[in-house]
Amino acid sequence: MIAVDLCPECEVPWLFAEGQAWLDNGDIVQSVNQNARVAFMECENLDPLFKNIGEIIGVSIEHLMIDIATKGNKIYLSRIIPKEVTKMVRSKRLEVMPFIEHITTLAQVSGYAKYELLDFRYQHDPNDYSKHRIVEPFSLPLAIGGYAGAISAIAGGTVAVTYEEVSPHEYIFVARGAEHPENHG
Repeated sequence: MIAVDLCPECEVPWLFAEGQAWLDNGDIVQSVNQNARVAFMECENLDPLFKNIGEIIGVSIEHLMIDIATKGNKIYLSRIIPKEVTKMVRSKRLEVMPFIEHITTLAQVSGYAKYELLDFRYQHDPNDYSKHRIVEPFSLPLAIGGYAGAISAIAGGTVAVTYEEVSPHEYIFVARGAEHPENHG
C-alpha cells in the first residue's frame, strides 16, 4: 500500500482532499469548479450489471461505459490541471513522470485500483504508450476509461487502451494514441 498523508480534520487522503471542497449542504465539488460534483457509490455490482444489460439487449455495452468514463475523467482532470501546465508537459518543458505518479496515486486513493507503472514512452509522437499493472479495479470498464481519460488529459488526443488479464483481478493495461479507438480489449 502506498503511504499517503491524511487531512487532519476529515482523515481523507490529502491528495484527494486538496482538490475538493466540501459545501455546507454536504456536496463535494472540485475546488477549481464548484459546478463539478464528486460522487461516491457502491460499485461491486457494476460489472455484472453492465454484463446483464448487454445480455438483455444482445450486445455488450462495455465500450459505452469505457467511453463515458474516458470523457468524464478527461474533463475532471483537465479542470484540475492548469492549461499552462498541460502545455508545458506536452511541449516537454516539464517532465511527465511526476504527473504519472500523482494521477496514479490519486486514482489509487480514490479507490480505482492499485497501479504499478511498468513502462512508458512519451515523445509526443505516434509511438508513445503507457503500460501499467492494474490490481483489483473497482470496475474493469470504468478503470479502463479512467486510465484512458487520465492519459488523454495530460498527453492530449484520443487514447485507446488494450488490456490482458494476467491473473484473477490483475490486468496489464497498455494505452496508445488513436484517432478513433474501437478496440478496448
